[in-house]
Amino acid sequence: RIILKRELEKLKKIHPEDLAEHLEQATIRNVLKSLRVMDKDTSARIIADLNLDYQKEILGQYSPGHAGQILSLIDPAESVDALLVLDKEKRGEILPHIEKTKRKQIEFLLRHAKTPIGHLMTTDYFAVSANLLLQTVLEKMKNETGNFSELLYVYAVNEENQIVGVLTLHELVLQKSDIPIYKVMDQNLVLSRLTTPKEIVLQRMLKYHMYAMPIVDENRNLLGIVNLQDIAEDTMKGKGK
Repeated sequence: RIILKRELEKLKKIHPEDLAEHLEQATIRNVLKSLRVMDKDTSARIIADLNLDYQKEILGQYSPGHAGQILSLIDPAESVDALLVLDKEKRGEILPHIEKTKRKQIEFLLRHAKTPIGHLMTTDYFAVSANLLLQTVLEKMKNETGNFSELLYVYAVNEENQIVGVLTLHELVLQKSDIPIYKVMDQNLVLSRLTTPKEIVLQRMLKYHMYAMPIVDENRNLLGIVNLQDIAEDTMKGKGK
């Protein structure tokens, strides 16, 4: 126990991304040994940063319950990537063990994963009614986005969840707090569909200097967003192949 505690203290000093890169040089057996001395939160962060081959081996050796606990702590979009490398049977065993709210997001993303950009889409976006006062928007943002990895835009939707405008965070804080969002939002939207080729999505984002692209269905309902970094990296991987 003393040895394990010392090893854990050493591991805590290493950034998760750096540690994941280091562990990818080790065997799966040694990776599993290292993960066992970590708490679940740290273990989840490391697994999220490992490549898909390692994720497949690790989740394949975990019990469905343990795998579900780990994936409950990971961003839903990253969890989908990990689940897709598993066979259908194993995936079905793990899903019931994922925390309910996360499971719903993951199942939603899984349904769209086979579309051209569905595997890049995340549900970590912030959307509010276009009628809300900016002060209320800021309060909701503080309460609802604490687990987001990043937040760049506020999307405005109508009663049918159709996107009708967008506002950057910079623009939001510069405005008076007692006016509704529809009075200051940008209504000239650039949108994409799940069936839009990722190269076209990337071109649009670069052309209009967008860091995130809203993804909508045929009725203009907001489904999720695609981040610039994710789609750029994915496109470069494709060219590399």
